[in-house]
Amino acid sequence: MFSPIGMSAPPSVKDAFSNAFIHAYQTGDVVTGIFCAPIFIAAIVGYGYKGASMKKIAWRGVAIAGAGLFIVYGGLLYLGATGSNLFPKDLADTALVSELVHTILGDFGGVLLAIAIALACLTSAIGVIVVIAEFLDDLTKNVLSYKVWAAIVCITGICMGSLGVARIVDYTMPIFTALYPVAIVLILLGTFNRFIPNSGSYRGAILLTFIVSLVETFGGIGIKVPLLFNGLEYLPLSENGFAWLVPAILGFVAGGLLYRKKSSHQELNQAIEDREKEELKLEKIQ
Repeated sequence: MFSPIGMSAPPSVKDAFSNAFIHAYQTGDVVTGIFCAPIFIAAIVGYGYKGASMKKIAWRGVAIAGAGLFIVYGGLLYLGATGSNLFPKDLADTALVSELVHTILGDFGGVLLAIAIALACLTSAIGVIVVIAEFLDDLTKNVLSYKVWAAIVCITGICMGSLGVARIVDYTMPIFTALYPVAIVLILLGTFNRFIPNSGSYRGAILLTFIVSLVETFGGIGIKVPLLFNGLEYLPLSENGFAWLVPAILGFVAGGLLYRKKSSHQELNQAIEDREKEELKLEKIQ
């Protein structure tokens, strides 16, 4: 930071922030975090922590993980801003990271980078394998054991890993494009859960977010429904890749209002039914 390897220059892409934000979907950190969170919580509970103490330990873990991610991605942003001009513009992302590390730390830096990536991928892989194997085990009613499903997932992962980073990103990016906005909305709603009026707000926000994300994803891979896809252009922030943001807010409000109206209607019907039952009882007594 105090001795940059190069000078920062204006970004070579349009809308650098939104471009970086959307490309960060490739990390899969948010979606993987949601999948792995139950495993971490179960581990904390397994050590005997419950209630307030469990939440305290969990928040400590969140703080440590957040600080680590801030350092890692903040460092990558800084290196990219100050060092990307030293290399060709068409250099692949993975090659750029490797060259940046090699420029700073030499050959030893390449070894450290390999170890860091291996450990980072290992933790994510373990979490994903456990979640998928447990899901398939429950889905198939123990037709195959958990260990067999875990082995199948591992073999599938090895086969996909042999395709190379670029092709893996090409295959997974549509999935992340569809799921990431939903995951972001879900995390925001969960974080501010105490201020959420009812479950209708959850459902409305997530439903509209998923619909918009799905339309964008299909459009990105060439499957376009003209009426829906062209309609995205009229949504605020659609040019920046955040077409889902306003629908999420509208879904939050509309879902909450509809749920409240439905609840009021159900309460009214219940009150009418209770009154009719009381009247029938009185008639029988008379």
